[in-house]
Amino acid sequence: MRPQPKKILRRGGSTRLPTQAQYRNHVWTWDFIFDRTDNGGTLKMMTLLDEYSRQCLAIQVERQITADQVLGVLWQAMATYGIPAYLRSDNGSEFIADKVQQWFRTHQIKTIYIDPGSP
Repeated sequence: MRPQPKKILRRGGSTRLPTQAQYRNHVWTWDFIFDRTDNGGTLKMMTLLDEYSRQCLAIQVERQITADQVLGVLWQAMATYGIPAYLRSDNGSEFIADKVQQWFRTHQIKTIYIDPGSP
């Protein structure tokens, strides 16, 4: 048998600052949570929080969430609450997708990626 090739971990480019939010709209955090319905269907929930106030800014629940839907949720939250200085997340494919990264650059939003396995 051939040896398995080593898996290359994809990582987003992180600014690594700040470690803690200092004021509203300083750092927002977002993540995806997965669940199942009674009949076995998948539910995917995107949550968006302001780290300083701990206010939930958005929850999007769908069976599948596309990059366009993610950007739509972000845009709606920013129209309502203002634009954050930083967005913190893990290195999931949804967060480091080229389309999302380009949108961040366009809107001058810096990203913070937590280390794999961190809560």
